[in-house]
Amino acid sequence: MKLEYADEIELELGAKRDEYEAERVGLGDAFIDEVDATAARILERPHQFPKLAGTTMQRALTKRFPFMVVFESRGDVIRIIAVAHQHRDPRYWSGRS
Repeated sequence: MKLEYADEIELELGAKRDEYEAERVGLGDAFIDEVDATAARILERPHQFPKLAGTTMQRALTKRFPFMVVFESRGDVIRIIAVAHQHRDPRYWSGRS
């Protein structure tokens, strides 16, 4: 399987990393590591994660941070659509593909 990211992901992750890093040195890197670990779990077994109601997208929760990784399986490609905070505007990414 191959992993792809929506164009917006890099900017979003960079901004969130900087926020966490400003809060405490090393926390930003820990956030990125957690997102990477979640993406690895998705690649290993994409079908274990629940679908979002009314969509073809699925979500995987990060373990340490309150985020969900929203993704879509397209053949042998897993496309990460968003890394969304679970308690803030959860569908801001709904227009992405």
